Amino acid sequence: MRALTGIALLAAAAGFGAGPLAIGWLWPAALFSNLLPPIAGLLVLTAPLLWLFGGRRLALVALLPAIATVGWWWSVAPGPAPAWQDESRDPIAVRLLSFNPGESVADPAAVVDFVERSGADIVALQELSQANATELEARLGERYAHRFAVATGFLGRGLWSRYPITSGRFAKLAGGRRHLICELDVEGMPLTVVVCHLDLSAGIRGLDQASVQDVLGLARDARREGQPTLIVGDFNSNVTSGLCARLAGLGLVDAYREGGGGPRPSFPIAGRYPPLPFVPPIVRIDHAWRTQGLVARGARLGPDAGGDHLPLVLDLEL
Repeated sequence: MRALTGIALLAAAAGFGAGPLAIGWLWPAALFSNLLPPIAGLLVLTAPLLWLFGGRRLALVALLPAIATVGWWWSVAPGPAPAWQDESRDPIAVRLLSFNPGESVADPAAVVDFVERSGADIVALQELSQANATELEARLGERYAHRFAVATGFLGRGLWSRYPITSGRFAKLAGGRRHLICELDVEGMPLTVVVCHLDLSAGIRGLDQASVQDVLGLARDARREGQPTLIVGDFNSNVTSGLCARLAGLGLVDAYREGGGGPRPSFPIAGRYPPLPFVPPIVRIDHAWRTQGLVARGARLGPDAGGDHLPLVLDLEL
């Protein structure tokens, strides 16, 4: 028991350095940073046994990663969303839905049913299959008159919008994954939406992974250009990852946290992977990060909509 606890403590410590502290040379511990909450939770569960059989001191030590993780979570929480400062015009309310239904996991009818119920003005989809794109276009094409979609399955992305899309590109940067970058005209105000689906190895290689560096580069560009920007999608990186720490360090805001979203995991959904039918959601790898010019007034993870991720819904002011 002591040996297992020692290994878990070392993993938690390495993960904390590679994740919330974003120590670049610790990127080999990125997997532990992404699994930091379940590791801390496991140590909490073993602490009573350690108290009974291993000694009180060891039990208290086992609680340290959990205490550190909770402390970090609250220390980086965005402050209250600022009041609207621009007296020249009222803010524009925009609802955005970001969802990875899985290339062949969710039934297209269930996906579109949820999109319709969400009342979203902008819909960002990852792993966009032709079946999902066709169903969405057939049923909600009039509602979302503007779209930029690349329906290629696992590597596909799509953006459907009630607002005009003035430009769009499916950009390949340094990494192997392409990123959907669209500029919208929201009642006369510009808004850039970047839809990402990072490589699965982002959760293992962390800051060393090329698509992670792509997102950080896009964030730097957005800060430099000064136009309101949202970077959304499936990051394959938990909220405790080095990527999220670096985005916060660049001045971007976790819109989910800002909008009041709690520490709820979004992946995986139990039963979607037959070999592992009982694995519950353990990490939140679905994100939305904003620059200045936007404020999140509400945020939530939606219900199970048939995919292997939970959808993320944001109420924003532009």
